[in-house]
Amino acid sequence: MYETVLVAVDSGEESYTAAQEAVEITADGGTLHALSIVEKLPMHTRSGKAQKFDDDDPNAQTQAENAVSNTEHLAERADIDCVTTIKQGVPRQHIVSYADEIGTDAIVLGKRSQQEVAGDLLGSTAERVIRNATVPVLTVPSA
Repeated sequence: MYETVLVAVDSGEESYTAAQEAVEITADGGTLHALSIVEKLPMHTRSGKAQKFDDDDPNAQTQAENAVSNTEHLAERADIDCVTTIKQGVPRQHIVSYADEIGTDAIVLGKRSQQEVAGDLLGSTAERVIRNATVPVLTVPSA
């Protein structure tokens, strides 16, 4: 069990599965931090598939709010304190810097299938977080 856990969440199913796992590994009396990043970046710096990142997408902020809210509800049901944060920018950078900022003991991330990752030219966010994190990183495949 970890005292301070960071889980990066978005609107995907693998993210919700990761949030469930993050709740499970957070110690009684510990704190879960739910972080969602809204990518509003030039195409060459984005992760994932291009069609999900329209600059005019009015749903991006709402999806981030729903993702951290869903995680907060999971934590509440398990009687775990939860802090929610939404940032804009490059996910891998914000995840690693936020983890350092809060002094997290572990980072939990959802992991997409190999077929989905194959379309990413720059590699997956999870892989980049693993390479740069100074704490254990748990990647959780979708259920």
